Amino acid sequence: MSEQKLLLTHYKGREAAFLLEHDRLIQVLLAASSPYSIGDIYVGRVKNIVKGMDAAFVELAPGSVGFLPFSHFNPKTVLNRPQAEQIRCGDEILVQVSKEPHKTKEATLTTDISFSGRYLVLIPYSQGIHYSKKLDTKTKEHLRAEIAEVVLQLFGEMDVFLQHYGLIVRTNAQDAPKQEIAQELHDLFHKAGDVVSVADKRTVFSCLYKEEEFFERVLNNYYLSGQTQVVTDDAKIFERVTKQSLLHPEPGDSLRLYEDARISMQSLY
Repeated sequence: MSEQKLLLTHYKGREAAFLLEHDRLIQVLLAASSPYSIGDIYVGRVKNIVKGMDAAFVELAPGSVGFLPFSHFNPKTVLNRPQAEQIRCGDEILVQVSKEPHKTKEATLTTDISFSGRYLVLIPYSQGIHYSKKLDTKTKEHLRAEIAEVVLQLFGEMDVFLQHYGLIVRTNAQDAPKQEIAQELHDLFHKAGDVVSVADKRTVFSCLYKEEEFFERVLNNYYLSGQTQVVTDDAKIFERVTKQSLLHPEPGDSLRLYEDARISMQSLY
């Protein structure tokens, strides 16, 4: 029996996911209630700089600002001043939502732009390949060789790739076939290219990238193939997950539609 269960449902009008371990609730995830979701990428404009907070406030739309800590500022993402070293008021910069707005708090932003998949995280304007701390030494060595082959296959030379991109290899990669890793890196590269190649040509306040749907993001980030039973009490969610192939057909994969009319799934758990 699976030690983990991931419950996909609706809660108070919002898409929700509940992660249980040995039937004990350990995490609650809710879809954003604002127009800004984690992972969304915008051309923002620096409205003002607060040196005492080591941060800037960046407009994402007229009258709507996000909070950008200086520690999350990469000069390479300043679009109107290509050789900029420091941030200035009026700068147009490429920013990504790292934390959704909550009550009176603005969205938190970063210029460490990244694109996440099930196995990899691709990071433009960065360098180096990093591995999840949960991977043991033997697995890291195996993956290092596989990633090198994949990068050579797709880009010809490792140095060429690392001049423009960094990469994080996630824990889920340890069980992934090499061809799936290669396909995901190919897809992430094209997603990133679609954003980076047009960023300096788009007008301020443009949204260049919307993150994947809530349930897709949850399954990419929290579902471990063969170890987690996924359960939903909503036939539409069941159909979406099935049709979009969000669960890989690996041994142990499990998706179940909860249909007991006597007690609701949320009451049961």
